[in-house]
Amino acid sequence: MKQIFAVASLAILLGSAPVMAQAKTPEKKQSAKTANADDSKIRCREIQQTGSLVRSTKVCKTLAEWRQINEQGNRAARAILENNQICPDQTVCGGS
Repeated sequence: MKQIFAVASLAILLGSAPVMAQAKTPEKKQSAKTANADDSKIRCREIQQTGSLVRSTKVCKTLAEWRQINEQGNRAARAILENNQICPDQTVCGGS
């Protein structure tokens, strides 16, 4: 009897796991209007100064500017890995 109850309980738990997982995942769909409004929000980050354990600088930019900085860094890193190319001005050589 205990085995039947254990198997039935396990079946119920396993059957409800996908439903529980779906309920906890938030919707990530945003309209273009909401995404554009979010791009104008300003976020500040503490940038650690190289060579110092305590000195940092507070830098404030819009989310669109932070995204552009991240994309530029990703393009430069990809160019270094793929082609071993980087320009002196920290942009990708031969790219956009």
